[in-house]
Parts: sequence; C-alpha cells; structure tokens
Amino acid sequence: SGINAEYGQCKAAPVTEVFASNAFVSKHIKTIKVECTLCSWSGDFFDFSQVHTAHCEEVLIKCKHRDCPHKCKRSDITDHESSCQYFIVRCQFCDISLQFNQLQEHQSACDECQLCALCKQYQLKKSMELHTNSNIGWCPGINLECTFSDCGYKGSNQTLASHYQTEHNLGLEELVKTVLV
Repeated sequence: SGINAEYGQCKAAPVTEVFASNAFVSKHIKTIKVECTLCSWSGDFFDFSQVHTAHCEEVLIKCKHRDCPHKCKRSDITDHESSCQYFIVRCQFCDISLQFNQLQEHQSACDECQLCALCKQYQLKKSMELHTNSNIGWCPGINLECTFSDCGYKGSNQTLASHYQTEHNLGLEELVKTVLV
C-alpha cells in the first residue's frame, strides 16, 4: 500500500510513537511493506519513517536561505541554493552582511563605495582616484595610449597588453620594461 509521502504535512504523532507502548503492535507496524508515492522506493514502514523520508530525492524541500519562499525537489535544491537571490553576502566595501538581491541597492547608497563613471562598477571611495588614474590604468574604462611613438593605439589596460604582444612582438619581460619606462 502507498503511504502519502507529503512528509512534514501531517500534524498527527507518528504511528511508531502512538503504538510505542504496545511492543507487539509496534513491532508489526514497523515491518509493514510500504511504497513511497513520490519515487520508486519500497520497503518496510520503519525504514520509510526513519530513513527514506530524510533522503527521498523527490520530496519538496524549502530553500535554506532566510526569506526565500522557494521549494523544490531535494534533488534540485543544491542548484537552487547556489544561485538563490536570498544568499547572504558581505559588502566588499563596508563589510556588512545582506542578501544578494539587496546588494546592488545597498552599494548605490553605501557610504564606503562609489560608482565609477568610466567602468560602471562600484569601487571603494578612498581608492577611486587610484582606480581612475590614467598613469596606472587599473580601471577598464580608461583608454591608455601605446608608448611606442607614432603607433596611435588607445585601449584599456587589458587590450593594451595584448596590443604590445601582437603588434610589437613583445614578450612578458619586454612588455614590463616598456610599460615601466
């Protein structure tokens, strides 16, 4: 006979507890053969109530992240939780904990960070000058000029390194010397 496997829905005491005082009844109830209505598992009632209900991959599980209303099969919960918008993260600028779905709104108001007008990414306010310094070129939104005369190439620090290697045949060692000169 199939047992309704909506685990956790019934508010009645488990059958094994109700008949625990009667050893004969308790022993026989535990050995009744049952089938899970959610998957292909079958076995005795004791294994169903004590083991299978805690491991059935078809049971609906609530996401572990606070405030997340999502429920899905146990077999899918890991995928959901790894991309859940209610996951707790820390602001890299002020170090407070908040839900991932609140991070962008927080960063727009965080006293410790500021949106870079060039690369459109949040940066620590106190390092913004260094971030946007054209001599250092750490911001991907800054266009830097090739140091070779008459070349005229301009690009971000990432594309400029590639430019030196492909257009001027510079290896890493020569590239460092050229950039540092």
